[in-house]
Amino acid sequence: MIYKVFYITFLFMIFHVVDIIGFGGLMIYLLPLISCSLVLLVTLKLYGYSGLRIPPIHKTTIVIGLLIAMLQIVLLIDAGFLMGFGRSPYSHTLTGVLINSAYVLFIPLTIEYSRAYVLKGVRKPLRALILTASLYTFLLVSPIRLLGLLRAEPLEILDFLGLQIITTFTWNLLASVLVLLAGPLASLAYRVPIEAFWRFSPILPNLTWGWKVITGVVPPIVGFTALIYQATPSQFRKLGIRPEREGGIRTLKRERREILWTTIFCIVAILAIWFATGLLGVFPSI
Repeated sequence: MIYKVFYITFLFMIFHVVDIIGFGGLMIYLLPLISCSLVLLVTLKLYGYSGLRIPPIHKTTIVIGLLIAMLQIVLLIDAGFLMGFGRSPYSHTLTGVLINSAYVLFIPLTIEYSRAYVLKGVRKPLRALILTASLYTFLLVSPIRLLGLLRAEPLEILDFLGLQIITTFTWNLLASVLVLLAGPLASLAYRVPIEAFWRFSPILPNLTWGWKVITGVVPPIVGFTALIYQATPSQFRKLGIRPEREGGIRTLKRERREILWTTIFCIVAILAIWFATGLLGVFPSI
């Protein structure tokens, strides 16, 4: 346990070194890659190379991660057709494409393998999932932005909570579940296509606050539903759930699906309210 505490401290120091020191120029792009390479080497040494293999039992979970990524990308594109598109802020010159390719490869690889190490051998999986998702949420949010909230207006705080904290926590929770069930390759199948879409697409959707929350929260919820539907008894045990104590695997899946579908229904109801009030940027009229 003490090693993981030191490791998490090491992660925070490495990931936020650019924000703390304030580099400029090309170093602001290269230093995160150098830092991630260092973290990845340390993580592979601690975690091992077992995550590079795909056991047959895990293939379905990996495919689900990939399908959820595709769903999120399709949802983003559909929202773009409704709200419009804008030019990508990322460079598409040869140098820009090379740097973006390195970011798409090394950043998710480092994050997901470090997540796998943090979750390795946990005794209370459900609690560990919540804590790990919270940890990586704050790991990926700039401390400068967090400190800026002290002087922010209430509307700015609400905007930050919706766009940064809620959406980042939601996808981190799904990525943590994927890692726990099938290893880091499952969460990479979920995260890499989305990162590639943001960095390589020449145009990106111009979304309102409401649409950004929808596209960031709804696909992971669908992912939770799919994972529970296809979960095996051994995967339920990895989550700390004993099927034999819950009335059997079928009863357990039915109960969990009912909870998740109730959550989805609540989301749909909220979306209907947002649509009616214009929060989605669409103003219905007769």
